[in-house]
Amino acid sequence: MLANDNDYHYDSDMVKESQSKTCRYIWRLRMKVNAASVPRFFQDSGFSLRPFERGVDEHIWLDVNNFAFAGHPDQGNWNYGKLHSRMDEAWFRHERFILCFKEEELAGFIWNKSVKEEFSQVGEIHIIAVSPHHQNCGLGRALVKQSLAMMHEDGFDEAIVYTDETNTVAIRLYESVGFSLEVIEPAE
Repeated sequence: MLANDNDYHYDSDMVKESQSKTCRYIWRLRMKVNAASVPRFFQDSGFSLRPFERGVDEHIWLDVNNFAFAGHPDQGNWNYGKLHSRMDEAWFRHERFILCFKEEELAGFIWNKSVKEEFSQVGEIHIIAVSPHHQNCGLGRALVKQSLAMMHEDGFDEAIVYTDETNTVAIRLYESVGFSLEVIEPAE
């Protein structure tokens, strides 16, 4: 079921097969990480970036995360315990959990992690979200590009991201910056 480099964006047989089943499917997309610079978007837009501060940012992060992922079976309905348990994982690095503000309001965030694969470490976009109040202004694309720039700085050669097959907006965004479908897996 792996897509190869000769496929156009994704293997249509995989898509048809996944859509004919009743369970949820997750797409894993992958791309090479190239030398990237921080998007000008953040220099010119009035948005500012900073790392998540434990003990300070939980409430605002949970509000935006749960609003952005309302109804999502994996990412919605997080609480302090679930957030802290993820932050206590061995892979967590606070400098890879970036919040984006417009003035004092949390507009979005990006959370990267390192994933050990058979022969290498790859960067993963663990979670990305844009507050519904700040959508359709290019912030999601800028956050993905920021994420990729951070991965390049961390020495990763490849990046992966997982998304629900029904999240066509995210899939189009990821493909537009260079990700391509690698595999479709049933959700756990």
